[in-house]
Amino acid sequence: MSSKLKIIFFLICLIISILIIRYLNVDKDFSNLALGEETTTVYAKDVQDRSIHVSSIDSLNKQTILHVWNSNGNKDVSLVLGNSQTHTINQIKTNDVNYLEILDKRMTDRQIIGNTYPNASLQDFLIAYFYWKNILPVKDVFIPLFFDDMRELNGINYDFYPLLVKENFKFNSDNELLNKLNLNFKLKSEKVDSSKTEKKSTQDLTEEFFNSFLNKHWELVWGKRKDIQSLIYSQLYLFRNYIFNITPSSIRKKIPERYFNNMSALDLIINDAVSNKINLFLYIPPIRNDVKIPYDLDDYNKFKEEIKFKSNNYNAHIHFVDFSNIVPAKFFGFKSSTSLNSNNKELDFMHFQFSGHQILGDSLLNFYNSKKNK
Repeated sequence: MSSKLKIIFFLICLIISILIIRYLNVDKDFSNLALGEETTTVYAKDVQDRSIHVSSIDSLNKQTILHVWNSNGNKDVSLVLGNSQTHTINQIKTNDVNYLEILDKRMTDRQIIGNTYPNASLQDFLIAYFYWKNILPVKDVFIPLFFDDMRELNGINYDFYPLLVKENFKFNSDNELLNKLNLNFKLKSEKVDSSKTEKKSTQDLTEEFFNSFLNKHWELVWGKRKDIQSLIYSQLYLFRNYIFNITPSSIRKKIPERYFNNMSALDLIINDAVSNKINLFLYIPPIRNDVKIPYDLDDYNKFKEEIKFKSNNYNAHIHFVDFSNIVPAKFFGFKSSTSLNSNNKELDFMHFQFSGHQILGDSLLNFYNSKKNK
């Protein structure tokens, strides 16, 4: 396609986009589509209302965490890793907080630092673990082991690690999995660098001109173009679930290659924790138990046994507990339909109300206190 035709095509798309943005209601927040409208994202703060909990490692979040740690007297750190179960609350009420904030108020001998990502894999935990332990005196690490997240794709999500990409982060190891992650970081860094230095085409310059013009003169309208993109993606997500009849209750099968890589990541964390005498608190997280859970039960039970076996090899620093049934079903919530053909609410197997966070916080504290002096 010639440059002239590309510009014409761009202008047509531009006009259509403006009309869609102008006449569609896109005020909805799409950043947590799979959570549903009744589940709210909440990040933990300390008693002085300072952030101790991040969802990405960027320059601002790093400086915020280091500032809080310095201000609190450079205490030893307990690092809490997790996914959306940590940073969301179902049917939230005023003054509700997540379990990470509960731990911070009660573990006065430690500085609690949280790093959680939506749908985090054990490879994500591996990266976060190595990054924070290299810049903070991490003495304890809490890691929830979600069977669901053993299905997550390999690779680096740039939104989680913009600072690591910028700093050309690299594992110093010949391990096969770490080499794959190093290659991912290298490719992400090269992509970012090339976008800054490559010569701009006529099309790029034209797009920049119209973006600048529309931002200046139609900011309220043009500023919603990303919401339109999210709207389209969300409808495709719902359409996929409708076509394949996928619901929160659908059975999740184990994906062998991804499972193997995530277990390899856990092995790397365990071996490093043992070498550095870091206390590793591994736990199976709570799941709704009043109905059949969306896992193959044989695979799920084998998964738990495998984690237990790994932990028992290192009694001094690696600790394991099964918390799958500690939160009563009444504290779990519901989510909006994840399909196009229904307005009915669906069961939420992972996210719970504040009462669930209280129970998990108390359980983790008891777990920590029972092991820390052994």
